[in-house]
Amino acid sequence: RQEQARERRLKLEEERLANMREAAERKAARAQAEKVLQEEQVRKVRDAKIEEDKIAQEMVVLRKQLKEEQQQRILSYDREVAEQTESHKADLAAEYRNVVMQSAREEAERKRILSTRHILL
Repeated sequence: RQEQARERRLKLEEERLANMREAAERKAARAQAEKVLQEEQVRKVRDAKIEEDKIAQEMVVLRKQLKEEQQQRILSYDREVAEQTESHKADLAAEYRNVVMQSAREEAERKRILSTRHILL
């Protein structure tokens, strides 16, 4: 009887130890799973931050390119306006020369007519 009680106690103790071992294994597995999950979340956050930084850098580059393109357009427009102004000045100068030449021809013609008239009188 005492032997049976002792065996029963030993059996219960073995079951208790087995249950404790299983609980410890489950706890360790849960802790490992939580650690893996936390590392994955940290990695995702880090990757998202890296992606945001890349996008921000690309935006800076694109803004710089846009600003440079705008500056080039402004310079091109300024050059075009300057060329048009120079062309307009040249046109005005040519027109002025034509008027002066026409006036000189008319004056020469008038003088010729006056001198011819003077001879005739």
